[in-house]
Amino acid sequence: MPHVNRLSDKTVRSAPLGKHHDGGGLYLQVVQGSSGTNKSWVLRYVVGKKSRYVGLGAFPLVGLKEAREKAAGARRQIGEGIDPIAHKRAARVSLAQQDSKKNYVLGSRRRLSERTPGHVARRPAYRAVGTVTGVSEAAHWGGPRS
Repeated sequence: MPHVNRLSDKTVRSAPLGKHHDGGGLYLQVVQGSSGTNKSWVLRYVVGKKSRYVGLGAFPLVGLKEAREKAAGARRQIGEGIDPIAHKRAARVSLAQQDSKKNYVLGSRRRLSERTPGHVARRPAYRAVGTVTGVSEAAHWGGPRS
């Protein structure tokens, strides 16, 4: 039986630089950053013959208990044949697409609401005529001369 839950809250807070194994592929990664020591949770797993690492969050924001819960959720996904990194990316892309669609619709509604009641969107007359009858006739309407 593999050892799990090796780390305690006290050992996490006072962990030196390096990777500290909690069990089941969960690690506390402690690195030296420009603003001091940074601690983050990482889950190591294997897909095919390739070792992969998925980040679960920074230590002060994600505690030991929550990191273990996130790791258990990721392990369930792995067991179902879902790559947690690919799943995370797909969720991020779909969220970005939803936001862009929402912003497009809101922007369109705003632009439509700003128009005056009698406003009709048209191309300039010289461009419309020029595309139908030719450039020389477009010049008659004050457009560019050929």
